[in-house]
Amino acid sequence: MKGEFYKMDYEAWDTGTVDLSLEVEGAYLRICHHMYRIGGPIPNSVKLLQGLFRCGHIRAAALLQKLLDAGKICVTEDGLLANNRVGRELLNRELTSTKRRVAGELGGTNSGVSRSKLLKNNETSEAIDSTLRTRGEERRRDNTPLTPKGAEPDRFPEFKAAYPKRSTTFPTTQARKRWTEAMRRGDDPERIVAGAKLYAAEQGRLRKVGTEYIQSADVWLNKRRWQDYVPGAAEPTAPPVAPISDVAWQDRVRTWRDRGGHWPWRGPPPDEPGTLVPAAVLAGFGLTVPQAAVGGR
Repeated sequence: MKGEFYKMDYEAWDTGTVDLSLEVEGAYLRICHHMYRIGGPIPNSVKLLQGLFRCGHIRAAALLQKLLDAGKICVTEDGLLANNRVGRELLNRELTSTKRRVAGELGGTNSGVSRSKLLKNNETSEAIDSTLRTRGEERRRDNTPLTPKGAEPDRFPEFKAAYPKRSTTFPTTQARKRWTEAMRRGDDPERIVAGAKLYAAEQGRLRKVGTEYIQSADVWLNKRRWQDYVPGAAEPTAPPVAPISDVAWQDRVRTWRDRGGHWPWRGPPPDEPGTLVPAAVLAGFGLTVPQAAVGGR
């Protein structure tokens, strides 16, 4: 039997798990794999988790709690463990499978039902609607604008030019897709471009431009990071930002020290003025709240 697989957006995964330890990230990955394996949420069973995590029941329960606290796993109304991204992927997979099965029963999606068969069918319009769905027609049905070959979305080139350079090639295809999604939501391109410029200036001061520490442009757009740099009311559709617990702050400061001063999170690092790390957490590491230099320098 051919093994199943799924596509992984590794940039989004790395960014989304930056606050997790390697052990917790491994547990998260194995839970997601099992959800894909059984096709949905899994039982909230410590014995099951012991097998997935290859550890004792106390450690398995602790790993699950960390994933729940981080918002990576949730408990459904009927007590099962679920993950929103896995649920969406499984639903899309089921919809695609259903479309292909119906298209196969009607003669395929490329050519549809033969013209002679349609002429003999009293429900010709329904047959055409069900079978003659090319990829372009599907996109138009979803109100997705078709971009002419070689054309750029409005102001996307300006965003691309303003965005700080990374150690890898700029992900033009994925970034353009995220840009188009932002425009469809009604996000302000002026704010996005301005945010990209401010982000580039910030990373330039930190000497991170041209390194792997620059966030990929498509991930930056997907997370609407321009809102971190450009003042203005957040859009109603912006995802809620969960408060950061002291334990999470402690993990970040510990990681910052272990990485030799690399700070990939929002705001200045713990040893610079304006840091968002609570004073109590800094004190626990023998640090004090950094004071701004005289004269605003």
